[in-house]
Amino acid sequence: MEAAAFNPVAEDYDAQFTDTAVGKAQRALVRAYLAEILTLEEAPRVLELNCGTGADARWLAAQGAEVLATDLSSGMIATAQAVDAESPVQWAVGDLRKVVPDAEGPFDLIFSNFGGLNCIPAEDFRVWGRDCFAQLNPGGFWVGVIMSHFCPWEALYYTAKGRPWQGLRRLGRRPLQVPLGKGQFQATWYYGPEEVRDLMGPGWELHRQLPVGFFLPPSYLDPFFARRPRFLNTLAELETHSQDLSRRAAWSDHFLLALQKPLG
Repeated sequence: MEAAAFNPVAEDYDAQFTDTAVGKAQRALVRAYLAEILTLEEAPRVLELNCGTGADARWLAAQGAEVLATDLSSGMIATAQAVDAESPVQWAVGDLRKVVPDAEGPFDLIFSNFGGLNCIPAEDFRVWGRDCFAQLNPGGFWVGVIMSHFCPWEALYYTAKGRPWQGLRRLGRRPLQVPLGKGQFQATWYYGPEEVRDLMGPGWELHRQLPVGFFLPPSYLDPFFARRPRFLNTLAELETHSQDLSRRAAWSDHFLLALQKPLG
């Protein structure tokens, strides 16, 4: 994971994803789950990794959490601080793979949203999972929102464009060089829910597994759906209320996986 790749795109990140119609719809699903577990602790200590421009960190703080938000990109952290200089969030530049940069745990929640963990290979993931377990309080949660191996919307989109093989690009085990904008690329690995549970190591209990983008489209399709808000709202309702969503987690743009450290 290279900080230099993300620094040039920091100023435009919110416009390209956070503030888009699709980005807001996907983020609402994640926050609905986080709101559930935040009520289990009074003033929970939260570590957010790959915080980007800080939208989730500020939201977590507004829910009463004590938040340490980190990102490898100094540009992202600078943008996050500039958005709200009065925010109680503690910001730090830190490598995702080191879990806690120059700070002491333990935490009640360790959280990584929207594909940050896709920037690390499996061998780093295994070490990282053990470190996360050690940095959580008993009963604490690890929540990752990760890009999956297969997205039906992506397959349909590229098939319609006459490039069906591109819709299956996530299935390979080798990393893809994914464009970030402004000529920047990031090596990206794709994972499935069961694969991540294995990489996180032993001792965890599964708390929740949800799709984030089975009915909802990927963010790069926002220009189409932003012009069709009723259609997008319908898709969001389907994703929120459909039964047995856990089975669709592996077939979605992202999936949310929540693991809990046992109390005993």
